[in-house]
Amino acid sequence: MERVLWVGPRPPPRELGELLGQQETLLAHYADAPTALMAVHGQEVAVAIVTGDDPNAPKTIERITSARPDIQVLLATDTGIARQVVLGLWSGASGVLEFRTQTKNEIVLEIQEWVGRHREVLRERDLLMRLHSLNEDFLKTIVAAEKRAIELEEKLEAARRPAEAPEDGPTQLLLVDDEPVVHDILKRILSKHECVSVMDGESAVKAIWEKGFHVVITDKNLPGMGGLEVMQRIKELAPETDVVMITGYSSKEAAMRALELGASAYIEKPFDDIKLVRERIDKVIEHRRRQQKGQKYLNVIKDRNKDFLDRYRVLRADLEAWMATHHTGKG
Repeated sequence: MERVLWVGPRPPPRELGELLGQQETLLAHYADAPTALMAVHGQEVAVAIVTGDDPNAPKTIERITSARPDIQVLLATDTGIARQVVLGLWSGASGVLEFRTQTKNEIVLEIQEWVGRHREVLRERDLLMRLHSLNEDFLKTIVAAEKRAIELEEKLEAARRPAEAPEDGPTQLLLVDDEPVVHDILKRILSKHECVSVMDGESAVKAIWEKGFHVVITDKNLPGMGGLEVMQRIKELAPETDVVMITGYSSKEAAMRALELGASAYIEKPFDDIKLVRERIDKVIEHRRRQQKGQKYLNVIKDRNKDFLDRYRVLRADLEAWMATHHTGKG
């Protein structure tokens, strides 16, 4: 049920309360503004009607609008006001000049008062514009500072992690085998890619750390650090790097074990079927490219979502600030 206040020493007409009651609207009478505001503290109030014949009516209206800007205030009078005047106020007029009852000096003073209020509005508008500009500069400063912090953090982090091969260039392969002939064969098979050769596992881990590679092709049987251990170290340093394990014809169990531990594929030597070796490695590279393309698309979606959420948070903060400003005193 809506609540309407009648504020003033004179009680409201009895018929008014009855008619409002038929509209499911409650009319309550209070002698003055302090009593009314205390009685309805924390309650919803739609309208306050202030009796115009009360000498304190202007102060009563000012007190109610100051404490409860959400309440619509009406002025009740028995003396009569021209309908055009009422409509003019409803349309947005700031005040009324009464040339019959006001002296010329009173009219001039009232006009000057409204001129002063206009100047206050301009000052407030200028202040808001300056605050807006300051806020924009502040946000730019914060964004720039965050960007510098991120860049510095990335530089510090880069010193603690292995290098990464660029995704927009040719595929970079690391060949790990202790037989030079194997390097020669693989380089001819994979001539369209950039290949780097090392002879043992320790050199492979060092190369991954210093340069980074898209794909590592390593023999299972290496002097010192074996191929499976090389793969495990590579996955620890660069999880996105694909590993292709070289096994012998009689090492099916080792090939299966390599796949279980994270190898992307395996090839068998001796390389009797060159075409099969090329196809298997190209399949790993193509699968990697599709994954990278999907990751880039996912990053675009994430960036768009982040931008939307950032704008939503700003809008929500502005709305909450507006609600707090325009609903002061509402419990």
